[in-house]
Amino acid sequence: MSDPHAASPAAPHPAPQAAPARVDAIGIVAFVLAIVLVVFDLVGVIITASALRSSDIGAIATSSLVVSAIMVVLALTAIAVGITACLRGGPTRVYGAIGTTAGAMVLLAEFGTLLYSLIVSG
Repeated sequence: MSDPHAASPAAPHPAPQAAPARVDAIGIVAFVLAIVLVVFDLVGVIITASALRSSDIGAIATSSLVVSAIMVVLALTAIAVGITACLRGGPTRVYGAIGTTAGAMVLLAEFGTLLYSLIVSG
């Protein structure tokens, strides 16, 4: 018979599970900001078109100024967050690059709009 005090064979321990890879969300934030920039640009076009339809110069100037100011702030934010995501590396750095590129394009477009308005009014 077997000895009741004898050590039983050790059960095999399961292999430790690897921790799931943590996704760095900052690249995704930059990508979402790029999408918001595109959507807000379309909304800005609709707002400006409705102001043009009313033929109110004050409304056109005000809506253009407000839309441009919001776009510049969003573009600078997308550039800053995108550069940070690119410098951190990781799997979401491509999203950071997309956010940086979209922000830079919008910033250049707003700068061009400012130059155009200065040339036309001057």
